[in-house]
Amino acid sequence: MISHIYILVMFSAIAKAAMDKLNFHFYESIFAKLNHRFWNSEYSWQNKWRDGKPELGEDYPFSSTLFVFLTDGWHLLQFIFLNTFFLALFLIALHDFGYREAIVHLILLRALFGVTFELFFKYIFASKL
Repeated sequence: MISHIYILVMFSAIAKAAMDKLNFHFYESIFAKLNHRFWNSEYSWQNKWRDGKPELGEDYPFSSTLFVFLTDGWHLLQFIFLNTFFLALFLIALHDFGYREAIVHLILLRALFGVTFELFFKYIFASKL
């Protein structure tokens, strides 16, 4: 099982590297050969909004939250990054606690991550200008 944990962490790192490549070096990456509307974060963020405009609301239900990973490459990679990392944590917890407790810890850790992210992203790091 330990090899599975290492492999999951490797996939997590690969996804994070790809996320950073999309954000900071898109035109010098292998992603520049792919569909820019999906992979180029300069434009792809618009995919979650109706006609690409946030003021018109979500393109489909939960396209900016629960299903955001379906809207663009960066969010798809983030989904892979986070879920492989949390799955590795789950396997570690499974080894230490057993299924029930490991599942509880996974749910609690994922919820803690999500709530903390939203708190800092929407409120604490928001511009006060």
